Amino acid sequence: MLDTEPELKRICESLELRFDPLMLRYHETARDRLAEIGFDNPDPRNPLPKLAAEPPEPSRVSRWRRDMRRRDRRKVERVAGNLLDELGYR
Repeated sequence: MLDTEPELKRICESLELRFDPLMLRYHETARDRLAEIGFDNPDPRNPLPKLAAEPPEPSRVSRWRRDMRRRDRRKVERVAGNLLDELGYR
C-alpha cells in the first residue's frame, strides 16, 4: 500500500493549498466528476478516466521509468529538464 497522505500533504504545502483528508478519497466521487466534464463515455484507448476512479495503485509508481521510450524521455528532458532538476527530480 502507498503512503499517500504524507506525499499529498507535501504537494499541498508546496502549492500553498490546505490539505483536506477527503482528498485521499478522490476516487470515490471521480466518476461523477468525470461525467460533469464529459468523460462519462471516455475513449477506451485513454485509461486515465478509468484510473482516476480507482485508488492509487503501487504498481504504477514510476511506471514511466519502465515504459516510456528513451526517445520520449529525451524530449521531456529537453523541454522540462532544468525545471525538473530545480524541483529535485532525478
